[in-house]
Amino acid sequence: MHHKKMTFLENLKEFYIHKYKTLFWALGFVALTAFFIILMTYIRTGDFTSRDVSLKGGIAITINKQSVNTAELESFLTSKLPKSSIILRTIDSGGKVNGVIIE
Repeated sequence: MHHKKMTFLENLKEFYIHKYKTLFWALGFVALTAFFIILMTYIRTGDFTSRDVSLKGGIAITINKQSVNTAELESFLTSKLPKSSIILRTIDSGGKVNGVIIE
């Protein structure tokens, strides 16, 4: 008996025909996992996804100064504004800190 070599698409079709139940359960597992992650994010934050300050309607401040101690600045801001969500990002250029963005 001489067997013909099957192409990738033929192999894929054969796999789908014989293993469709496994694929169905795998898809269901992925969908349930995604739903669970979205639900947990909603319970934790009150939103389905994380939104940046530009979508929430907050304020973004840019400080263009090279000698900024970000850890000290962040602890100062969180002590003065305990109920606010504060995010500090550094502006780097060539490995040097050139400023800070406060959101």
